[in-house]
Amino acid sequence: MAPAASHDAKDIKSENSKSLKALEEMMQKLTVSKAQDEINASAQAIATFINGDIEEADAPTKAVQVLKKQLASKKDAVARERALDAIRAIAQHSHVSASVEPYLVSLLPDVLAAVGDKMSGVKVAAQTAAESIVMAANPNAVKAIIPHIIHSLENAQKWPEKMTDLKCIEVLTKSAPRTDGFPCSRPDSRHLGCHVGHQA
Repeated sequence: MAPAASHDAKDIKSENSKSLKALEEMMQKLTVSKAQDEINASAQAIATFINGDIEEADAPTKAVQVLKKQLASKKDAVARERALDAIRAIAQHSHVSASVEPYLVSLLPDVLAAVGDKMSGVKVAAQTAAESIVMAANPNAVKAIIPHIIHSLENAQKWPEKMTDLKCIEVLTKSAPRTDGFPCSRPDSRHLGCHVGHQA
């Protein structure tokens, strides 16, 4: 039995390695894309790959690491914008994988922060990506999303980020109309965390 298990482990490792290489190539292609149709096609290829039938552990984790690194690239506005294009495409994919969704939610704080970017292309891409993440999230993910939005509302230095926070809350009220953000003893319907989407 042990040799078979070892063989399976080797196969999985090999598949992971191939997946990571394919992901790196797609990310590189997206980064150098210039025309909008090329950008959209490259972003869509990444979205299809990430949401497809791949080993859960390595590829999404690596993708998030690469996307966060690109978002943090202060000197390269194109890299920041392309990362946001990829995040939007992953979130807008026709079938967002259940194993990918938590990674998208983990990217939300970085995406919201990017709304305050000085470059208008990055700002617009961040607004669209943030709304797409919230729209794609399972209603059960509201409890993970709300703290990110609240933190952004409380700490954002620029008004476009706060406006995007409010837009994300509006999206939540439509996508998860009967889901509480988290338990609370305050029945006040204006309390954000308690009654996201609750109707009077």
